[in-house]
Amino acid sequence: MAGPPKQVKEAWCLAFEETFFNIMVSMIHAESVEADFEKLQAEVRLKTKEQLKRIARLAGEYYADHANPNPGELSEDESAKLMPRAIEYALKKFSNEEKN
Repeated sequence: MAGPPKQVKEAWCLAFEETFFNIMVSMIHAESVEADFEKLQAEVRLKTKEQLKRIARLAGEYYADHANPNPGELSEDESAKLMPRAIEYALKKFSNEEKN
């Protein structure tokens, strides 16, 4: 199945980027987080605001790619599982980019 048009995917990425940035900022300030986000919280707390913006962009792209063909049709459970995977992927990719 073909993915969405480029402009649609870009809009999804931008919307998800904002969401992931807000999630990570909240993780920094939270005393505790949901179990799926616990291992990510410590790593997120070590990042600067600019780094979090880059990571949020990567997470948004991952989420948009893996929520295809239509993120609106994801169940709440599917979305809840995909969100921490997107942040984990983005943190790893960011780390690898920083090394190179």
